Amino acid sequence: MIRLLGRIKQTAEDHRNVVEPKFQAAEEALFKAEDKFKANPNDAAAKADYEAKEKIYNELASQKTGEDKVITAVDKALEKVRKTPVPTRKAASSDDREEDESSVIKTI
Repeated sequence: MIRLLGRIKQTAEDHRNVVEPKFQAAEEALFKAEDKFKANPNDAAAKADYEAKEKIYNELASQKTGEDKVITAVDKALEKVRKTPVPTRKAASSDDREEDESSVIKTI
C-alpha cells in the first residue's frame, strides 16, 4: 500500500514539475498581455491576446492545483497508513492445522 501511494505521489510530483515552468511562463505572458490590453482597451487584437493567454494560464493553474491536491491527499493517506497498527494473527495450533482442509501440507 505504501509503495502504491508512493508511486502515485511521485507521478503527481513529476507532472507538477513539468507543469510548473509552463505555468510560470504563462503567468508572465498573461501579465504582459494584461498591461498591453489595459493600455489600449479598444484594441481587439490586444483583447484577444489577453483572453487567449488567460485561458492557457487558467488551464495550467487548474492542472497544477489538481496535482497539488493529489500530493496532499496521498500525504494524508500515507500518514494514516503509517499510524495504523498492523493487525496480528494468532498462530494456529497443530490441531487447527490438521483440520484445515485448505492446507497444502496435511499429515498422513
